[in-house]
Amino acid sequence: MGDFVFQSNYCSGLQVLEIQDDFSLSRTGFYDNAPDCDTTVFSGSWSNYPYFASGNVVFTSIERGLYVVDASAATAKKGKGQK
Repeated sequence: MGDFVFQSNYCSGLQVLEIQDDFSLSRTGFYDNAPDCDTTVFSGSWSNYPYFASGNVVFTSIERGLYVVDASAATAKKGKGQK
């Protein structure tokens, strides 16, 4: 979505990554919806939808249902190369 990638990463939850000029990724935000899980098991977040005009992102949890988060702080433009 523009300069940002929204990644559902199982036990690591929703990750918001900014694409840098050199095509590297810099994490700008995350939401951990499985705080009791820190392994590579099939658990936690596995899908997201970041395309609402409001800036909200919805993502699913295999065990805990649907989450709606405001990702505007994670997607605020900081300028390329700033971390």
